[in-house]
Amino acid sequence: MANPSKLYFSDHFSIENAKYSTLLLQVRKDDFSFAIIFQNKLNVYGRYYPLQELADPKDLGEFLLQQYQQVIIGLTPDVFTIVPSELYKEDLIANYARFLDVSPHEKVYKEQLDNENLIFYKDADQLTPVLTQRHKYYKIISYHKGWINAIAANEQNWQNLFLDIQHNRVSLVYFKNNKLRFLNGFDFNSREELVYFTALVANELHLSQNNLKLILSGDVTQGDEFHLGLNEFFQRVEISQTALPVELSVEALPQQVLALTSLLKCV
Repeated sequence: MANPSKLYFSDHFSIENAKYSTLLLQVRKDDFSFAIIFQNKLNVYGRYYPLQELADPKDLGEFLLQQYQQVIIGLTPDVFTIVPSELYKEDLIANYARFLDVSPHEKVYKEQLDNENLIFYKDADQLTPVLTQRHKYYKIISYHKGWINAIAANEQNWQNLFLDIQHNRVSLVYFKNNKLRFLNGFDFNSREELVYFTALVANELHLSQNNLKLILSGDVTQGDEFHLGLNEFFQRVEISQTALPVELSVEALPQQVLALTSLLKCV
């Protein structure tokens, strides 16, 4: 599934304003996306660039090598463990981390995911030291945290299953009784695989197709192959209308940048 890198840029933004701006980063295992927020407006958005460009910027050096007011690094873990806050015990951290199958070179992160859950996840710890040395004011968080909290603040109908579709990977989240009940992600290589994993989760959660509504964000648009593929199997499929925490000054669609811009809710 080819999905080339793409850069959206507002002509009204000057890189001289970087010191008053926020840099948002989504770091995945094979690529990264980024956004620059100035005066609560999304002025620059780039997606699906190779990690080497983040480690040693060439084409994007103008954006990635500036000193920003703050930098939010959203790590996208393939493996994570969620622990209810009421069950968490400090002396059991090693046990929680054991579920992650941590290698000697990897680093384990722990953070509050929402009001009732903590998340443990690991990172290869190869790129983050470069970023933290480059930027003076930074924060490292789970990429999903902002997205989850944006959904929680806006729409938690128990019949809704939320999907954030990125290049070759989908994340799914489900709420019931105003509580997070499910979070997981799957790699996929076709719309058929996307439909399969979505149906698998819906079945695991015992969600009836007659009542279930899929709400899509990420790299998806009305009538594209992902939207149509899901709509062939599920009766109700909609593009997310969740409000963004910023204004758009570029041509990107709101659902494309929902999860990335929602990182702002985590500071």
